[in-house]
Amino acid sequence: MFHFAPSSLGAHRPSAVPSWNDEGGSALRSRSILLVDDDEIDRILFVSALKRVDPYVTCITMPSADHAMRWLAENRADLAIVDLRMPGRSGFELIEDIRHAPEHSEMPITVLSTSSAENDRRRAIDLGAVRYFTKPASRAEYGTLASEFVAMLDDDDGREM
Repeated sequence: MFHFAPSSLGAHRPSAVPSWNDEGGSALRSRSILLVDDDEIDRILFVSALKRVDPYVTCITMPSADHAMRWLAENRADLAIVDLRMPGRSGFELIEDIRHAPEHSEMPITVLSTSSAENDRRRAIDLGAVRYFTKPASRAEYGTLASEFVAMLDDDDGREM
């Protein structure tokens, strides 16, 4: 199930969906991604690609760092994907806020930004991001990226692929 709430502050709770465990049995677990990006088109493209890759991943979208922190005050996600350049508080500030929140300090954070500047990448990683990607130039590239993010969710700790 996808929650596409570009401007909603309401609490969205990811739902549990069936997945197969190693023993071949069904186990209930929810997997969710929090996408924070001020660009509505980028949010739509990412959610659409993610839905094609894995329709059982819940994607919560927020248009700003402030919206994201309000949502995180009452909710959890398995992975945060953060844009750096947003009006108001930047993605850098959001990474810091998440890392300082005890209940979210271990959540993997990935940056998805238009910036390919090495100093932005280094700063984001130094602040606590585990991965850094430049935003895709085509719709097909969004699908490849969505597959990488799902692989991060499927990994034991979400930090390495």
